[in-house]
Amino acid sequence: MSNLNEFTQPAKFQDGSGHTLNSLDSVKVNEDLASECKRLRDELAQFKRERDELSQALDALIAEHPFFAPERLAEGEKYGLTLRQVIDQIEPLIHGSPNG
Repeated sequence: MSNLNEFTQPAKFQDGSGHTLNSLDSVKVNEDLASECKRLRDELAQFKRERDELSQALDALIAEHPFFAPERLAEGEKYGLTLRQVIDQIEPLIHGSPNG
């Protein structure tokens, strides 16, 4: 009985008629998959760093401008505060307007 975890033979692909379509070296496939896995892990790590930076920036914004605290936004929503009104409050802060 062969070990399913042992990929020493080239992979063979067949169509519905049983004709061989292609032959792949499983070692090369494994190397390619390992490389792609590493690339995706690196990309995920970068996304996590960006998420953490944005979270810290949001925390700083909330600390500096308590209007943007989630509790305050939820309270405003109860009284009809619109997204447009929130954006109007944020834009001057982003663009460095003296009115912000």
